[in-house]
Amino acid sequence: MMPLRELLVNSEQHNFKVQTMIKFEDERTHSTLADVNISIRLRNPLSFAKDWLKEKLEMQQSTNNVFEKKQLSINILQGRNLVNPLVSGDQVEPLVFFRFYNFNERWTNAVSSTTPEWNSNFNFDIFMNPSMTNYLQNESLVMQIMDNKASDGSNYIGYVDLPLYKLIVEGHIRDWLNVRNPSSKVAQGMIYVEAKLDKITQATNNRERNVVLVDQLVRDKLNEAHKRAKAIGQPDCAFK
Repeated sequence: MMPLRELLVNSEQHNFKVQTMIKFEDERTHSTLADVNISIRLRNPLSFAKDWLKEKLEMQQSTNNVFEKKQLSINILQGRNLVNPLVSGDQVEPLVFFRFYNFNERWTNAVSSTTPEWNSNFNFDIFMNPSMTNYLQNESLVMQIMDNKASDGSNYIGYVDLPLYKLIVEGHIRDWLNVRNPSSKVAQGMIYVEAKLDKITQATNNRERNVVLVDQLVRDKLNEAHKRAKAIGQPDCAFK
């Protein structure tokens, strides 16, 4: 087996190399035909490859200025008749969290009430490239509602689906959403959410604009690489 894990972990060391021996065997008799010593060295560390990818994508995008920059605002305002199906009584302390696209998770505060008022606002600066457009057209934003007062294992109130395609069609969403829980056939209350997609004035500096866009594209590609590496047991490297 090629020692690629050790090579990747130590890729930032100058001229670091690994050595291994590969045996060639006869498929029928399994007798050794030859032993080959192999030495492997990365010509450049992985950080160089990342910088090269950014520069390449930046050059590609510098001639393509069709992607609009927009700001997505998501406001989680209040809840109504929220109950925890796993806990008797009406003493709940609900909070809401979600993850939009590949941004980090966002959380509201916990409010001790069946009719909480969170008034939480979350903003995301995005470019309307094909990947983002496809995401908004075909995905729903899942928001999870938890009971901060209940113990682990019994703190799940439910979830809501926010249909993001309405942002493309109408530019905004204002709606009461039913809170659903797989263990119950009835809604566990409702939450009121507003979302709006606004155009941001285009940057006068094309290089600055392209660098931000490239950062988004590079983060997409690196996250994909991270998932593939994790699936095959390669070093766990998080790309933020």
